[in-house]
Amino acid sequence: MELDAPNGNEGRHDDPPPERQAPQRRPGGSRMARTALAGLGALAAACALLGLLDRQRQLARLDPAIASIQDSGRRDGASTRAQREVDPLRRQLVVSSALIADSLDPAAWEGDPEATLEDRVESMVDRLRTANDLATQVLAARPGSWRANLYSGASLYLMRSLLRDEKLVREPEDWRTPLRRAAELAPLQSEPRAFLALTQLELWQMLSEERRLETRELLRDAWSGAPLDRRILAAWIRVAPKDPSLLDPIAPSPYLLLWTQHELAQIGRWDLVLLARRRQLEVELAAVDRALEAARAAIRLGDLQRAREVLLSALPATPTSPHAESVRRILDLLPPGPLSRVNAEALSSWLVWTLDLDLYGGATIGAEAVARMEILSAGLSPWERARARLLTAGGDAAERLRAELVATRPGDSASSDDEAELERATGWAIYELHLATHRLRQAADGGSGRIAAGRDAALPETPRVPAAHRLLLEWLRLGGSAESSRIGDWIASEQAVWTAELMLDQPIEEIVLPFERVPRGGTVVEVSWNGTLLGVFDRFAAQSPLRLLVAADAGVHRLQVRAPYATAPVPGRPELVVAGSTR
Repeated sequence: MELDAPNGNEGRHDDPPPERQAPQRRPGGSRMARTALAGLGALAAACALLGLLDRQRQLARLDPAIASIQDSGRRDGASTRAQREVDPLRRQLVVSSALIADSLDPAAWEGDPEATLEDRVESMVDRLRTANDLATQVLAARPGSWRANLYSGASLYLMRSLLRDEKLVREPEDWRTPLRRAAELAPLQSEPRAFLALTQLELWQMLSEERRLETRELLRDAWSGAPLDRRILAAWIRVAPKDPSLLDPIAPSPYLLLWTQHELAQIGRWDLVLLARRRQLEVELAAVDRALEAARAAIRLGDLQRAREVLLSALPATPTSPHAESVRRILDLLPPGPLSRVNAEALSSWLVWTLDLDLYGGATIGAEAVARMEILSAGLSPWERARARLLTAGGDAAERLRAELVATRPGDSASSDDEAELERATGWAIYELHLATHRLRQAADGGSGRIAAGRDAALPETPRVPAAHRLLLEWLRLGGSAESSRIGDWIASEQAVWTAELMLDQPIEEIVLPFERVPRGGTVVEVSWNGTLLGVFDRFAAQSPLRLLVAADAGVHRLQVRAPYATAPVPGRPELVVAGSTR
C-alpha cells in the first residue's frame, strides 16, 4: 500500500468503504477547534501562573523562618538548602529540621551572652513552635511523609520538655504517635528510632520494666549522628546500671565511645572510662584491619584508586604510639599517587612526631615508612626533611647527606628576615644534634665517642630550642661523668600534659612516680616514656605513687603524664631505680 499523496487519493482501490469513511467536516469546524484549544492553553497557562504565584507566596512565608536559622549561627548550610528548594513542602521540612537541630545543639543555646536563661528558653520554644507548625502543615498535605511525622512529634516533645508542660506526660500520644508512625514509615532510617529512644530515656523513671527492656533494644539501632547521639548517650548513662553492661547498646563508633569516656568521667566512673577507652582502641584497630583487607581486594582487581581511597580514609589523624603500627601497615600497602592537603598534613604530623621521638631512641614506625612519609608529606622544612633522611640512611650515607646539605645552611643564604634566619639556625642546629646522636649510636667506645659526637654541635640562644635538645647537648659533652644525671622540672602545657626531660648516666629499670596533688574525685592519667604509652591508670593517690617498669639505657629521655578527661594531677619528683640495684 502506497502512502497517501499530498493531494488526496479519492477513488483509489485501497480507500475505505463508504460506511468506514470519516464523516465530512463542516465548514468552520477547524476554526472552532483552534479557538477551543487556544482557550484551553490560556487556561492552563493561567493555572500554572496561579500555581507559581501560590508557591512563591508559600516560599515567602518561610523567609522569617529561614532568617531564624541564619540568626541561630548555624554553619551547616541549612538556610542555603532551604532557599534553593523549589518544592514549598520540602522547603518547610528543611527549615523544620534545622530549627529542631538548634534545640539539640549546645552551641545554639549560647546566643546573646547577656540574655537570661528564661529568655533563651523562650527563644528556643518559639523556634520549636515554628518547626512544629511547618511540619504539621506538611503532614496535612502528605500524611505518608516520615520526615513530617518525625519533625512534628519531635518538635512537640522538645517544646513541652522545655516548658515543663504536664501534657508531656499526661498526653504523651500527641508526640509519641507521630514518632512511632515515622519509624513505621521508614524502617531503614535510624532517626525516628533515635528520637523515640531519647524520649524513653528521658522519661525512664515512668517506664515499666517491659518498656525499659524495649528501650534497650531500641538503643542498639538508634544511633543516627550528632548532635542527637550525644543527648541520647548522656541520657542513657544517667539511667544505665554502672557496670560493663552500660557499654552493650552503644554502637562501636570511635566518636561515640570517646563521648562515653567523657560522660563517665563527669560522674567519676574511672573503671568504666578505661573499659570504654580500650573498646575504642579495639574499634579503631579493627577498622584499619578492614581497610587493609578492602585495599588488598581492590589491588587484586587492579583498582588502585579505590585502594588508595580506602587506605587514606583509615589513616589515624593524631600521632599516638598505639596507632604507629597501623600507619606503618597503611604506608606499606599504599599505592603511589597524589595526596589531598588533609592527608599530606596528617602524614607530616606523623613524620614530625617520629623525628622528635628519634632523639630519645623512642617509638618509631620504621625506616621504610619514614622514607615514604618524607616524600608524601607537605609543609616540611629542609632541616626536617634532612632529619627524616637521617633515619633512613646510616653510616657513610648520613655523612654524605650532611656534606650535601652544607650549601643550604643559613650562613650561605642571604636574608634580611632575622626571624626566618633564627628559625633556620635553630632547625639546622637541631639537625646537627640528631646527626651527633646517630654517630653516638654507631660509636663503640661509650663516653669518648659521646664527647666526639657532641664536640662540634652547638645551639643558638633562643627559647625556641626544646629543653630536650639542650639536655642532649649537655649529655654529649659531659661524656661518662658520674654527675651527668639530671631530672628536669615538670613543665605543664595547655593540653593537661606534664613533661619532664631526664638525663641518665646509667641504665634504669623502674621509675617511682609520686603525685603532689590529685583532683578530688580522682582522674585517669596516661603515662608515656619516650612517646611509648606505659599505661593508663585510674587508681592512685598522692600517698600511693605509681611504680613504672622501664628498661632505659643511659642518655636523654622524656617522661609525660597526661589527663585526657579532667584536670591533670600534679606529679612529684620521680625516683629512678638503677638497673641491677637491690632496692
